[in-house]
Amino acid sequence: MKRGILFLITAYIILASPTFLIDAEAKKVPKYIKNLVFVDTRFSEPITANIPCEDTPGLADEIRKTEEKAEQEYLRAIKSGGLAIPKVIIWQTCLDKTGYLLGQEMLNFLETNDYVKVDKITVNLKSSKGSKSYKFLYYKNKLTPYILKRAERGSTTDALLDSFRDMPVNSSKIFLASRKLKSIDYTNKYDGILPYIGAKTQFYALTFSYVLEEKLQGLPKVNNVYHGKAKAYFDPDDGQWKLWRKIELDDSGRNEYMDLIKQQYKVISLTDLENARLQSWVVDYTGTLSSKEIDLLRQKLNNYEKESSNQIVVLLINWLDGHSINEYSMRLGNKWGIGQKGKDNGVLIILALRARQWRIAVGYGLEEALPDKLLGSIGKKHMTYYLKKGNYYEAIASTIDNIIKSIRPQQKALEEKWKEKKLPR
Repeated sequence: MKRGILFLITAYIILASPTFLIDAEAKKVPKYIKNLVFVDTRFSEPITANIPCEDTPGLADEIRKTEEKAEQEYLRAIKSGGLAIPKVIIWQTCLDKTGYLLGQEMLNFLETNDYVKVDKITVNLKSSKGSKSYKFLYYKNKLTPYILKRAERGSTTDALLDSFRDMPVNSSKIFLASRKLKSIDYTNKYDGILPYIGAKTQFYALTFSYVLEEKLQGLPKVNNVYHGKAKAYFDPDDGQWKLWRKIELDDSGRNEYMDLIKQQYKVISLTDLENARLQSWVVDYTGTLSSKEIDLLRQKLNNYEKESSNQIVVLLINWLDGHSINEYSMRLGNKWGIGQKGKDNGVLIILALRARQWRIAVGYGLEEALPDKLLGSIGKKHMTYYLKKGNYYEAIASTIDNIIKSIRPQQKALEEKWKEKKLPR
């Protein structure tokens, strides 16, 4: 009897609630609808970058020999008293065109991660008492699986046709990342009329989300979820479901991806940093730390400065711009004026991530509390330890905590010396 009552209740719910059936069906998007959105459109295309095409083997020697031969002919003509007409030689090496192809940051990424090799030659010219420099780009086997298309070497005239090409002259297209479907859902299912035809048919309104999946190893990982909208309709003429007009795609994922590459592989000159005004206890030019992590470190250092008057600054950069890290830290520490006047109680922590170097520079006023041996021990136990694990925030936070811990017991004695202006020499 109970089973019979249950059957009747179930039947009543099904018969009396037709909209319930539609909603339940709408939660499951058929594969052919997914394909409309994620397979049969430009949305399935990878995120790519155009990089300079590879220079031919032996080009460097060819350029050197040709330039030197032209130089000798020119000097011989002058010596013989004849008319010396310099031979004009134009070499269009791809690497000189990187400005509009990929930028220095992408080249830094490729070279740092051993995808390409960059060679340089300098040809000295006696006639003009100057020199000519050339750079050459060669792909390594590691890059081959990611090359989608290679271009033939073009001429200057070919560059006029760039607007009709899918990539610039003298470049190859490489695979950076792909979009991966995370979810797709119906938001509405309804009947409507197809314009121009006037036929009645079914429509599905869809929303979907996707993530970026790194393909070229070494690129930054983007953990954000991106969203888009689409509409599908049933075409009564051929009995096929089709995508209605274009997808409303939020493609900020690609823009964010390219911005991250630029940020993480950007070279900032020491001179530019010296001229920049220090406005924060934590300066990250690499995009490594999250905004939350930066805020936590700033709060920690700000509170410590109020407590002790000691100033600790953290700087994250990629490369050292051709300088030693010791010179870098000394010049910046002096230029930025880290520490209180008359106390010289500043600490500068520099991490040059791509150069794989770090340093803790200490002002004279804190040298007794932070001798080199102690800093080496702190660095090894905390900075180096966590950097090897890839935990940049913990490497910095733990190092700061132990620097503060080492200074605190001597703070009063340091204050007395500062009052007497007995700074160590």
